[in-house]
Amino acid sequence: MKTFIIISVLVFLLAFIVLVIYYVLTLIQIKNTARQVEEFLKKINKNLENVTSISDEVRKVASSSVPIITSVIALLTAGVVRLVKNLFSRR
Repeated sequence: MKTFIIISVLVFLLAFIVLVIYYVLTLIQIKNTARQVEEFLKKINKNLENVTSISDEVRKVASSSVPIITSVIALLTAGVVRLVKNLFSRR
């Protein structure tokens, strides 16, 4: 009976040691994954800053172009209206 208890305790201790080793390896992998995620998010953040600055520049150019485009469209429309008037008034 004594040997059965000793063998049972040894099997339990061995299983516990295996569990602890597996737990430690899992924690190490989680740590490595978290580090990689952090590096990835830093890169994404840096890229988003670049995208934000580029989109700000595009917005500035677009907002300064609107009056010019409006004027060009007004001139073209006026020219087309005059052309259509001249075409129909001659007949």
